[in-house]
Amino acid sequence: MSLESPKSIESILEQYTHELKQLEIPSVLTFSEVRSPYISQLKLNRLKNDLPNLLINLNNFKNFKNYDRLRNTIVSLSNEIDEKLYITKYHLKKERKTQLVEVKEEPQQLQEPLLNEEEDLNELRQRLISDNSYSNYTTNDQQNDYHESIQDDLYKDLTSLASSLKNSALSLSNKIIDDTKVLSKTSDNLYQNESLMKVVGVNLNNYLLNKSSGKISIWFLIKVMISIFLLFLIMILLIKILPKM
Repeated sequence: MSLESPKSIESILEQYTHELKQLEIPSVLTFSEVRSPYISQLKLNRLKNDLPNLLINLNNFKNFKNYDRLRNTIVSLSNEIDEKLYITKYHLKKERKTQLVEVKEEPQQLQEPLLNEEEDLNELRQRLISDNSYSNYTTNDQQNDYHESIQDDLYKDLTSLASSLKNSALSLSNKIIDDTKVLSKTSDNLYQNESLMKVVGVNLNNYLLNKSSGKISIWFLIKVMISIFLLFLIMILLIKILPKM
């Protein structure tokens, strides 16, 4: 079995876990009846034969973050499959015994299978305990590889974050420079307008002084007021007419 990435291994393990739950095989401590033990045995043997291949493929991705979790999942599935295989074989033996018609059975022949089953049960429990202890064992090299992979990911994330912050700061600096240029141009224009208005004011004062010899008549004020009023009316008309055109 050849796999491309640990993601496919993880999906296969989830599928195997779902298949095990669908078998509805009881635990070692509760020997209840198993439905269709022959089919259950075939499925369990298939899963048991596939798990070593998955473990071999997973060992090619030791630097993967979820390597330890997937490896522990494979070990726990193997233990669960062994337990369910034992229970299934037990019920198969029981079913075969019920199908055989025996006229006489000696007491020793009745006790020997029970003793063998108890021994098999004890061996299975001991092996499960040893496998669980082995699954929790992790070497220093694997821990270092795992931490190095996490550090590499953090370094990549921090590098991308720093580059994005740098780009944002540069764009903000460019915008501030543009705004500064606009403000400087606006201030220059205001200064020019101020100087121009001063010149216009001086010219008007000179004109009034020369025209009226320093005195402003009432007729001149009336003309100015009428001119201002007419300009105001013309502006209002323009404001109302121009949007409609």
